[in-house]
Order: sequence, then structure tokens, then C-alpha cells
Amino acid sequence: MNKILIYFLFICTSLSAYAKLIIISDLDDTIRQVNVSEIDEASLSVMGARSKMRSILPFKDLRSIYQDLEKNQDVKFYYLSASYPFIYNAKKWLDINKFPEGAVFQRKYSDEFSSSDFKQRILKEILADQDINESEFIFFGDNGEHDPETYTKAVEAAGIFNQSTIYIRDVVTDATFTMGDSRDLIPGIHYFLVEKVLLTTPIAQTLSAETIQGLEQQNENDVPLFIHDNLDERIESNICSQISLRYHFRKRTKCHFTSGSKASSMIKNFFIN
Repeated sequence: MNKILIYFLFICTSLSAYAKLIIISDLDDTIRQVNVSEIDEASLSVMGARSKMRSILPFKDLRSIYQDLEKNQDVKFYYLSASYPFIYNAKKWLDINKFPEGAVFQRKYSDEFSSSDFKQRILKEILADQDINESEFIFFGDNGEHDPETYTKAVEAAGIFNQSTIYIRDVVTDATFTMGDSRDLIPGIHYFLVEKVLLTTPIAQTLSAETIQGLEQQNENDVPLFIHDNLDERIESNICSQISLRYHFRKRTKCHFTSGSKASSMIKNFFIN
């Protein structure tokens, strides 16, 4: 691992070369273990959501990375979520889970109906407030919704491609495990299943020895159950699609393949390799 870190120290632009470090982070499925693609937000009650404030776990290893980034002398954090405050209070959750302080943006009823449109507008406002020529930008998100596309558009519109790094948690697993349904990946984005993968990216040079040691010890048990389930569903869908090509339509609708053990095996092999 030391060789990897030394390698990136030489080939990557040092964050310290910029006066300011701007961190822009999504919340759900990026730093909160929610599985937002399976949640019907409209069905959540105010009391039910608030009672779960402490039960939604953070991705603790990404929190450690944020805490290391916070040590930069001139850093600003921006947290951006398309969720509504009635579902949960993002600032309160961040405080409870000891994430670095920063500006928090959540969608209001009067905001855009599209989460992508809402995020695009807020990103434009955040970036317009920065000294572009003196700043380095790091974006964190996930591919459960549209963060890869939204961040890329924002970076291109602001003209900060050379000063920006985008990290996307692969919650749908199609960047980590390529199958027939895998979507095209956006060039230049760093996709990661778990934070251990980030040790081979430019951000590694900013991490403390303690954080690096913690990331090196990650294993299959650090992959949340909902990500296991997402891979399981993809495997089942692919197998059922293959079966449907060979059998009568009536049998297509009855196709069900229990692939949980295969998904677990693939995730375990990911760490071994």
C-alpha cells in the first residue's frame, strides 16, 4: 500500500497547492445507509422518520475521511440532499454522527419536483460563491439516483474540470460487478464499493495513518446488507432474462432465482482479489 501512496504523491496534484478546499457531499446512500431507491418518501410519516434519526447508520469510514479533510487549514463543507426536512433533519443527523460542520441544503415543498434539477440549481449557487481560481473541489455522491450525471454537469458548467475530483459510491453495484445490465460509466469519476478502494485514488495522500489502517482492514462485512440485496436483484434479473429467452412466456413470469449466496460470494471475492 505504501507504494501506491507514494505513486499518487508524485502523479496527482497536491490539494495544498490550492488556497481553499471545497467538499460537496450528498447524504442518503453516500454517508447515510438508507437505500433510498427502495423508499417511498411520500409514505413516510413525520414522527416515524424522526424516531429513526439515530437508527440510520453512517458510513463510518467515509466519516473518517471527511474528518481528515477537515484538518485542511481552509476547507468548507457543503451537504446537499434532495430529501425533505419532514423526513429527517439533515443538520441534526450530521451533528449526532459527528460529521464536520458545514452548510446544509435540503429540498423544500416550493423547490423543484425533480431531485436532479434541485441539486443542479443548488450546486450552481454553491460554485458561484467560490473563488474558482484558488479552489480545489471534491464531490461525494452515489449512483442510486443521478449524482454522477448531476456532478459532471455542474463541473462542466462551472469550468472547474481540472480542479475537481468526483467520488461515487457504487450502491447499485454496476461499476464494481459488470453484467448485462451495467450502465455506461462516466469517464474520470472514481467509483467505489467501499472506502478501501479510495486508497488507490488521489484522496489517499490526504489521509492520516490511522484512517489508512482502518480502510486497509475493510472486508465483506463492511458492505451494507442493502448493497448485497442490490447485487442479488441484478443477478436474479440477469438469470431470469436468460431463462426467458429459452422458455415459453408463461414460464417467464414465474422465473425466480435465489441468488443471495452468489451475491455474497462475489462480494467476498472482490476483497480477496
